[in-house]
Amino acid sequence: MLLFVILSIMKDENLKIIYEEISELHRFQQSGVDLLYNKLNWILVADLVFIAAIMNTTQGSTIATLLASASAILVLIKFQPQVFKNTAQITSQLESVDKLNFLESLIKKKKEALNSNKSRIDELNTVMFYARILLILAIGIQFLFSAPSLVFYLIQ
Repeated sequence: MLLFVILSIMKDENLKIIYEEISELHRFQQSGVDLLYNKLNWILVADLVFIAAIMNTTQGSTIATLLASASAILVLIKFQPQVFKNTAQITSQLESVDKLNFLESLIKKKKEALNSNKSRIDELNTVMFYARILLILAIGIQFLFSAPSLVFYLIQ
């Protein structure tokens, strides 16, 4: 009987450690999502400023404008509010606090939230990658398009 009590206490302590680690991972994941949205916001601002700059020049490249516009559209599509999976609500946690498998169920909910949110974060990273590539291509093409005028200006 004493062995069962000791094992039960050890299991509870281990579950608490696991819960704390998963909770910390979830917090880091949420801050990572915030950082991703911040980066997407900066890409969108860069796209719009670049498009405005191209529109104000006489040497604007249509292809560069289209690429920057595609990048901005891609970012705007992903700026839609997405619901990231959270863990169990506090009220439901309080209702089940007396259950024997309370910590196990909390850990399970946190694990589900982490896995669900990971796929959304991967999707945001992919969109951000393509938006960056489109913007880099737009800047490069605009540079190549205006390079002859720049060389001509420097020669005179």
